[in-house]
Amino acid sequence: MVGEVYCVHEDARGDLWAATVSASGNGLVRWDRATRTLHDMAQTQGLPSLKDKLPTAFQEDGAGNLWVGFNQGELARYRAGRFTVFTSADGLPAGRVNDLYLDRTGRLWIAILRGGLSRVVDPAAEHPTFVNYTMAQGLSSNFVSAITEDSYGRIYAGTGQGVDRLDPTTGRIKHYTTADGLAPGKVHAGYRARNGQLWFGTAQGTVPFLA
Repeated sequence: MVGEVYCVHEDARGDLWAATVSASGNGLVRWDRATRTLHDMAQTQGLPSLKDKLPTAFQEDGAGNLWVGFNQGELARYRAGRFTVFTSADGLPAGRVNDLYLDRTGRLWIAILRGGLSRVVDPAAEHPTFVNYTMAQGLSSNFVSAITEDSYGRIYAGTGQGVDRLDPTTGRIKHYTTADGLAPGKVHAGYRARNGQLWFGTAQGTVPFLA
């Protein structure tokens, strides 16, 4: 259960979830804030073996369920004390899950390495439906690493070719590059500040961005 911490997420209860990496394999732990105790979640019912699978992204949905993305293309939902795993057999694009984002309407967005962008309209559904966007639907790249949202509900996907803005209502996609003020390189992070300002980070810098 001890290892190097890879990523951390704080849920609505204030509990901390952490993915860990060690010589003996990967791990998933939860620190319970109320009892101040650490729980090993690796053997939780429904969770696949973490020997070769690493949790890479976390996001809580509107119903309080925790979603965990993995490096080998699985997506797991933690609800009522157990995990349910979704894969390409359920409609999820294959590839490492780089980022998870819950928009203001409660839809879950998934950034996938070489698999594009995926959307779950109702994350609480027993059998969620995945709506997928790739270059075939107009993305500039199938390498999607980060997701954020502007004040109008438009989704911004950081890609290997800049930033793509998707209007979920119309399906229209607009591309932004260094010519629009982005820093050079693949976009690895996206964030909307409290004032509505969008920020995107690449290996060569972080800049505010006005679309």
